[in-house]
Formats: sequence, C-alpha cells, structure tokens
Amino acid sequence: MKNYYVSKYLNIIPLKDTYLLFNGFNGCIDEVSKEMGQLLSNKDKVVSSQDIADVEIEFLQRRGHVTNLTPEEEKKEFVKFVKKIDEFNLKNDFSECNLMLLLSYACNLNCYYCYQKPIRGKKENKVMTKEFVDQLFGIYFEKLYRDVSREDLDITLYGGEPFLKRNRDVVERVLEYSNKYSINVGAISNCTQLEHYLDLVGPLPGQINFIQVSIDGNQEDHDTSRVSEPGKPTFDTIVRNIHLMLDRKVKLNIRINIDANSLEKLAFLYDFLEKEEILNHPYAYIYLHPLHNHFKQTDDSSFVGHMEAAATIESINIKSKIRHPIRRKAEGLAYLMKIQRGIPFRKTRFCMQNIPNNFLIDPYGDIYGCYEEAGRDDYKIGYLKNGEVYFNSLREDYLNRNLLNLDKCLECSISLLCAGECGVQARENNGSIYNPYCSTRKDEIYEAIKYIYTEREQDDRIDSLNFLFPHL
Repeated sequence: MKNYYVSKYLNIIPLKDTYLLFNGFNGCIDEVSKEMGQLLSNKDKVVSSQDIADVEIEFLQRRGHVTNLTPEEEKKEFVKFVKKIDEFNLKNDFSECNLMLLLSYACNLNCYYCYQKPIRGKKENKVMTKEFVDQLFGIYFEKLYRDVSREDLDITLYGGEPFLKRNRDVVERVLEYSNKYSINVGAISNCTQLEHYLDLVGPLPGQINFIQVSIDGNQEDHDTSRVSEPGKPTFDTIVRNIHLMLDRKVKLNIRINIDANSLEKLAFLYDFLEKEEILNHPYAYIYLHPLHNHFKQTDDSSFVGHMEAAATIESINIKSKIRHPIRRKAEGLAYLMKIQRGIPFRKTRFCMQNIPNNFLIDPYGDIYGCYEEAGRDDYKIGYLKNGEVYFNSLREDYLNRNLLNLDKCLECSISLLCAGECGVQARENNGSIYNPYCSTRKDEIYEAIKYIYTEREQDDRIDSLNFLFPHL
C-alpha cells in the first residue's frame, strides 16, 4: 500500500454541495464530492487506498492534488519551477520597457484621499521641459534601458494632473517621439482640463490612445469628494469629457472610487452611465476601486475592503453591470477554464517596482520604481544628472523582490497568482518589502476561482494597466 501526501499547493474551495480542488502549482481545477474535499482539507494527512479508491488516487496524483513527494521535497520542486519561470520572464516578457513621465506634481483638484497631498506644496512648481524629454530620448535612453530599442517603449503620462494647460508643450514633444518611434502613449488624468488636449487624443500614432479617469461614486458623492482646488464640483465636466474621448475612439479605463458611503448608491450611478451609453461602450472598461490608505495619511474609517465591496454588489442586483474587485480578478483568471497544456502561472513579480526597465521619472530628474512613492525622496531609486544615470541600493532591493526571496510566499498555495502583493503595502504594514502584506488576497482569489467556475463567462475587454499598475 502506497502513501501519498496532500499537495501543499492545493487549495480546497467549498461550493454549495461540493468542493473545488484548485492546484496553485499547475493550475488544475476539479470539482469533487463534499466527502473528498473534507478528506483532503487536512494538509498534514497522508492518503492511501485505505481512505479512497485506487482509481481516485490515480486521478488526484495525475492532477497534482496528491503527490508522493514529502512537503519539503515538493517545496524544492516548486522553488526550481519559480526560478525557471522568473528567468524566462526576465529574458522574454519583461524585455519591453515602460516609462511613466510625471510632468508636474501640480494638480487642479483637492481630493481628500490623495497620497501626493503631503508633497505637493514642496514640489508642484517645477514642470518637465521639452529639452528634458529630448535628453530622455537622447543621451539618457541607452543608459536607462539596456538592450531594448525606443520602439519597445510604452509611455504613461502622470502627475499631479498631466493635462494642465501649462504641460501642453512637453506633451506635444512626447507625442513627436511617439509618432517617430511608434510608441504607445497613455495617461492617468482627472480629465477636467481636456479642452487643452482634445486634438492630441485619439487612436492614431502620435496621439494619446489610452486614458484612465476616475469617478467617486454618483454625482452627489463625487461632487463632495473629487472637487477642484476652489471647491467646485467636477462630475458634469468629467462626464462630458468622457463622451468626447469615446467619440474620438480613445480607450478608457473608468475607475469608480468607492467607500462605505458611496458603495450602496452605485445602482444609481450605473443607471446613469447606462442612460449615457457609457456603461457598455466598446472603448470603456469600467470597474470599482475601493479606496485604500496610502502611507497611513488619511482617515480610512469609511473605507471598505475588496471582499466587502464585492459582497455588497452581489446583494444589490447589479453584478451583471459592474466589475467589482472579485469579478475583475476573475476576468484575469478566466483563461484557466480553457487552457489545456502549457504553464498556467507565470507571475513571479508583483508590479513595475520589481521589473527591470520600468521607471517613473519626475521633472527633477528623480527616478522612482513605484508611482505611489513618487516625490518621496527616501524612496527614489536613482536620478539623472549631467548626462549620467545614477542608481542607488534601493533599486536592487526592489528588483530582488520576487517570489524566490519571499520565504512566506514559497510556502503559499496561491503565490504564483499574487507574487507577494504590493511592496509598498508590505513595508507600511509589516515593516519590510520582504514581509508580504496579504490582507484578504487568498479569500479574494478563492472567490474569483469560484466565480469563473460557476459563471463560465469571460469579457474580451481587458484592463490595460492592471499588470504593471495594479492599484490604479
């Protein structure tokens, strides 16, 4: 009689009367009886033909749910696999280069939760210049980006607010290079100043093709939260400009920022967006984004988590209209229901902070690995000066933050789906970027797996920013 160990990377997810077995190592998903699910729930259990039939053991072993490897031996195999995947990623998928250009820290809005508020007064006066952009594409490019060409670059315009009127000249210069080298250019904007840039947005080369814009719930909530510097409402202006961008075939991420106050009123917002013919527009990707407390600088007593937001949406009968956090995660995993062979999971690094050739550069020439940290001098990873690029040790720390160096993650059954989560949140909550802050991520992934298995639906529209900038 041969004994088998329950895989340490097996996830056992309860359904109504059965269980899902989801293997976080190889991606296999199988529905089994309640009795089988309960039997395998004991990760320390050794199973044999005394427990279940030989044919069932053969099936479970073939799918990776049980193994003849001890937990220690299985972990060694997992580490080998992660190392190969990370090496492949670094050589192939991560060979492209991304550049966030923070044109200025100035912004015309005064959102209470903005993580740049503490630094804006110190740094908002300086604006990136056309000459600096010329230097980025000239003397600095090969020193920043090794072994890649300008044609491999993607650019995201950022701020502050990138579409302030005073930034127009530098945006035009960026688009000249975009047209010359066929570079995709997007922007993250509040879209209240679009009248200065309408001729620069559109689907063509040399235009801004993709824009993310945020709405803070329905009009009443939005106009008390997302207000201009003098305190004036912005909802009508943003909606008008959304129409203008969609008419010009700009791909839009429309992010609905929510807290407890706005969450239960979302049905009214979605009715409004439907009447405005925005909700199902082919160029609009609309999703919920629960506010979170960047750097613990905001009163977060009204904030809600991803699980609470998703549960509320499910209870108010608008789930078919809305991408709540669980559905959004599920859409990213829907391929698991179709894949027949190959490697299902390849996420070994969480975001731009940990991936080579991804930088944010501000008008001072300072380089950051993460947009949330921009403007905070302690977190810059380098700077540009006199034609040279200087990196510091923090850059190496960030590049070393991958699953292989996150001991907690190498023991985790879903680590290849989350890659250790956000390094900024890890440092703020647990004191180190190498001590992951998991929060409710495992529960969220379990709910997402249940969603794709039970709903069997997939939306062809994708979120273009979620891989590199998952909190945006």
